[in-house]
Order: sequence, then C-alpha cells, then structure tokens
Amino acid sequence: MEALKSTMEADSEPYAACHVHMRAAAGALLARAQEAGVVRDGLTGLELLRIAHAVAVATERSEESGEPLLTIMMDGLRPQS
Repeated sequence: MEALKSTMEADSEPYAACHVHMRAAAGALLARAQEAGVVRDGLTGLELLRIAHAVAVATERSEESGEPLLTIMMDGLRPQS
C-alpha cells in the first residue's frame, strides 16, 4: 500500500480502481472460504483487508518475524466451535 501511495495521488482514478479491485478480490476469496467452511461467517472483505493491513504495518519495520501475528490472525479467522 505504501508503494502504491508513493507512486500515485490518493484521489486519482487508478488509485480508486485499485481499491475497487482489491476489495472485490478480497470479498470473492472470503466468500469462497466461508462457503467451504474454513473461515468464520460474519466477516467482510473489507474487514479481512484491514486485519491483513494491520499485521503488515505492525511488522513492516520489525526485524522480528511476523509469523506469530499471522498465526493469531489465522486462528481468529477460523470458524468458532
């Protein structure tokens, strides 16, 4: 996202198109995962993108592995029993 922001204006048409395509892709992927029963219901594509973004921001300048945060994120996405 930072690379995208640094190369184009936030209010430009290409930037807006990227948002639309990213949200559509996340929504489609999430819907398939929910239909397969591997991701909990009630989560939206935008929420999924925000969670992934949070992990990326939290680890982008860290020398430590982001794996523990990814594991927590993935555990939280699984259906609750």
